[in-house]
Amino acid sequence: MLQVPLPLPLLMLAFLSGAAVTAGGCQQPPGPPPLQAEQQEGWPSLVPDGAELVRVAEGYDYTQGPVKDQQGRLYFTDIPTNTIYRLDPTIGRIDPIRSSSGGANGLAWHREIGLVICEQERGRISRLDREGQYEVLAARYNQRRFNSPNDVVIDADGGIYFSDPDFARPQPGPQPVEAVYYIPPNGEPERIVDQLERPTGLALSPDGATLYISDTTARTVHALDLNDRRGAVEHFASLDPDADGGPAGLTVDSEGRLYVAGQDHIWIFERDGELRERIAIPKPPSNCAFAGPENRDLFITARDSVYRIRMRSEGVRVTPENG
Repeated sequence: MLQVPLPLPLLMLAFLSGAAVTAGGCQQPPGPPPLQAEQQEGWPSLVPDGAELVRVAEGYDYTQGPVKDQQGRLYFTDIPTNTIYRLDPTIGRIDPIRSSSGGANGLAWHREIGLVICEQERGRISRLDREGQYEVLAARYNQRRFNSPNDVVIDADGGIYFSDPDFARPQPGPQPVEAVYYIPPNGEPERIVDQLERPTGLALSPDGATLYISDTTARTVHALDLNDRRGAVEHFASLDPDADGGPAGLTVDSEGRLYVAGQDHIWIFERDGELRERIAIPKPPSNCAFAGPENRDLFITARDSVYRIRMRSEGVRVTPENG
């Protein structure tokens, strides 16, 4: 069911007071869950004193794909309902911008062509421009459709990286491997990583030199030096090998720290892979992204909800130069 937007004053009241706005448009009683941040010894917390984890939206089936545009607005997907939403953090308004989205999962903002979409069900990469016009960017590799495009990031040149796991395995998928691909500007898809068990979440370092890749099955995050895209991926960090689930969505801040959604937490790693802090989330998180007017609000998609927490750190700003 598509969301019916609330009247503007009620939306502003609900968002600014910390109350959640449901997919059906109903205000919920306020009462953010207690914040649990566990920083490693010697590291000050990146969460300001008094910050709260606020649920800003709920009532969805499975949220994913958060990404901001150049205005600081947040886009996210509800995979089972095939819907893409846009949240304006300045007023709290949430609007559906596309239905019948092909099981849209990961999203990325491209400075030239708009919103880039991983269509998980249709096995392709597409885009919506600023006027809402739709176009397929890539649908096949070696004459076969992709498996289940999962996450996507854009480099400074406008090239597109996307992961393509196969959630139908052990049955053979359209592609023989679960992989990461690169679409150069005005070019055809290239397979650049095919040695991981289940590549899912992606993020680029602020300087664009490193691609981080979640391997959900192996409970690890890997790093690829993009000066040699065909080189070997290197182990970067591991999550708890005995906990349920593994790393999923990723994002970075302006200092190059990596934020990993997985195992009921947001894990924050320093640039050398050292764990700095974990933030407990009430529901298993699928992804996270910075957005908002000051780019210091970390938005977290988690099952039927979207959460927000104010951070001391700042997301990488979207500019005409970097997308």
